[in-house]
Amino acid sequence: MASAGPVIYLVDDDPSYLTAMSRFLRAAGHTLEAFSSPTEFLKILPSIGSGCLVLDLQMPGVTGFDVQDAVAKQANPLPIIFLTGQGEVQDAVRAMRHGAEDFLGKHGSAEELLTAIERALARNARERTRRQS
Repeated sequence: MASAGPVIYLVDDDPSYLTAMSRFLRAAGHTLEAFSSPTEFLKILPSIGSGCLVLDLQMPGVTGFDVQDAVAKQANPLPIIFLTGQGEVQDAVRAMRHGAEDFLGKHGSAEELLTAIERALARNARERTRRQS
């Protein structure tokens, strides 16, 4: 599933939110792969290329934190932007302590999300270059 350029991997179990966010990110000019379950994403995790992960925090079964732990074990881990509809302060602290790029509310501003994505993509490019040298 590796792409020539960076890919935004979007994981959210809410079908309507996943569809809306997919359309928004594609309209903003991003290459995107969307997953309706964390299990689907984890199946392709070993084959991903550059990019970032926009990840719902609260999903049934495998949580956003479980995915974050799996991503961290990869040779080239992706920066993660967590999205949540009802995050607690302790969730944000945990996510950031474990390396998340950002922790945003699902109903926050589009500009804030796009800025976080650009920051995450730049971080991924820097880290990949550093690991290759």
